[in-house]
Amino acid sequence: MGKEEERNNEGKKSVKRKFVFGSFLTQTNGNPFTFVEEAMHQCIKYLPQALEDLKNGLEPEDIEIYTLGSPTNTLGEMTPEFSSELEKEPIRKLANVYSELVQEKTPPSKQGSKTSVELFGLSMGGGLAAIAGENILETGAFTQDSDKAEAENLPRVQIRIDAPVSLSRSKIKPFQISAGFIIDGAVLLATNSYGRKAALGEGKFIKQVNAVLAGRGIGENVSKEQKDIKAKALRSIISALGKGLSLKPETKITEVYGTRDLTVYTPSFNEEVSEQAKEYPNTLGQNLVDSQRENSRTFAAKMTHVPPFFR
Repeated sequence: MGKEEERNNEGKKSVKRKFVFGSFLTQTNGNPFTFVEEAMHQCIKYLPQALEDLKNGLEPEDIEIYTLGSPTNTLGEMTPEFSSELEKEPIRKLANVYSELVQEKTPPSKQGSKTSVELFGLSMGGGLAAIAGENILETGAFTQDSDKAEAENLPRVQIRIDAPVSLSRSKIKPFQISAGFIIDGAVLLATNSYGRKAALGEGKFIKQVNAVLAGRGIGENVSKEQKDIKAKALRSIISALGKGLSLKPETKITEVYGTRDLTVYTPSFNEEVSEQAKEYPNTLGQNLVDSQRENSRTFAAKMTHVPPFFR
């Protein structure tokens, strides 16, 4: 039986939603373009199959990819009340906002369709993706159990977090995260031509984007009050990263840490990676290490804090 016949016989339309949670250390960051490379990568990944389906008279998968911004961005608007609430639990408060968006953008499961949701968080976004995932699972309208998703026609949720600084094993997070960001950023600018171009050109590019948006009635919120509120919020968020984050033991997560990532580096982790490589050479097992959480799968990769798509 051919692939097209299998898909026709399966009789279920596939619906996929992917949400990319990134980092935002300044008010320029936190725009939808910060990690647009990941969205582009996913488009290229799924495009050949979509074209093949159209060629064979099949309906392509319904796939939408969202790169998420932040209310601390110049386009965002933050009230003093929201800012005060953010100070208490910055990561969880922001994750609440994102989880509402995920629910809004994920269509209700219908009979005869399979819906999947992937929350993909990088760096600061790792903790946000994890908590947003827990929030939507609490509603009962989503699940991480394949059998339950099939039996009750619910969207199945997958959570993947790369270099999640707030969940690392490090005992000196407050110092290590800040120092790691600075050093890793300096190395990026010095050695990575694409990353350097993206980082140094972001400000100019965003000004051009915002000028276009202003013509469409979407203006910047850059009054002194807004700048002060957002600056305070960013300080709270960055400080919260160093305090770490606790997740529910039942939450299923795939974690990926770079062995050369100074923001999350610990000698014990790298020692485990070396032992795995010796015990399971040239297999996927060489990159799988013991997780600190019950339902997490933890992988190691030979990378710094810079995402691979910035190479």
